[in-house]
Amino acid sequence: MTQTEGILEKTQMDRMDPWLASLLKAREVRGIQAFDPAKKKRFVKVRRTLLGINELVASGEQPEAILAKLKAMEPELLGFALEGVGMALAKQDIITPGELNRVEAFVTGTSVAYQIMVFLGVGVLLATEQLPLDPFITSYLEPFNPLRVWAIADGYGFQCGMLHWQEYLYGQPRPEYFSGYIGRIFDQGLGRSIWVIDIGDVAHIQETIATFSATRQPDLWCGIGYACSSIGGVQRETLEALGTAAGAYLPALAQGASCAAKFRRILGIPAAHVELADAILSELATNAAGHTELVREDLPNIGATPVESLWHNYRTYLICN
Repeated sequence: MTQTEGILEKTQMDRMDPWLASLLKAREVRGIQAFDPAKKKRFVKVRRTLLGINELVASGEQPEAILAKLKAMEPELLGFALEGVGMALAKQDIITPGELNRVEAFVTGTSVAYQIMVFLGVGVLLATEQLPLDPFITSYLEPFNPLRVWAIADGYGFQCGMLHWQEYLYGQPRPEYFSGYIGRIFDQGLGRSIWVIDIGDVAHIQETIATFSATRQPDLWCGIGYACSSIGGVQRETLEALGTAAGAYLPALAQGASCAAKFRRILGIPAAHVELADAILSELATNAAGHTELVREDLPNIGATPVESLWHNYRTYLICN
């Protein structure tokens, strides 16, 4: 590709999708090599899926038509599409609030895993618009549902890292309204964004996480594990290098990957690359599988205070209840 073609492509990308433009800019500023064609093609495909379903929902299409579109979709893209649904419905509820909670109406009768993906999209929308979390949750989630709050916090953390990376990826504090366990889940989402931006550059990932306080690093590594497993395209040597780079946080990294595999099975969209990452990282951290089983046996019911010594990733909490 010539320099002129590269500039033209980047200009078109800026016009089409600020998220992708931000991703490319972040990689450029942070000194990360350009995407290889296969990875770039996948990111574009994922974004087109998310934005396409987002536009369909925003156009006022009926829920039945949206569900039909989702059922006909390539299974690998379902999770991303559900995030797009959450983003669009939440935006409609914010712009034109009424008695009907559109997100709640859409997810009624669906599986909890399905709902989590939609509420991740709600968090992405809030972070995109830089809206505070507390007022929205207080007025929007009634009755209070911790799993949905956690999913929103995860999506919020991810999008903060993607769109506002200058403010969040250099060890800066979380937004003030993310405290306690909600803050930990914000960091899991932020960890996912670190993987997307620094994808494949293990040394850069390690350097990025090292700028954060030690108390935040396990959840950032957990987010890395979830994202590297779920997104795919990672070779064994990269996964092994990640395990080495994680050091003492290898169990958190492995649990994130293991949780991604189990979560996708529940959604009915298992994938070979997810299972491979889970197997490799669990092999590197021999206690990772046992850790997941410990959570399954001892985790309190939904609504109870999380026993943080037993688990890192809130999706494990979801899977085990």
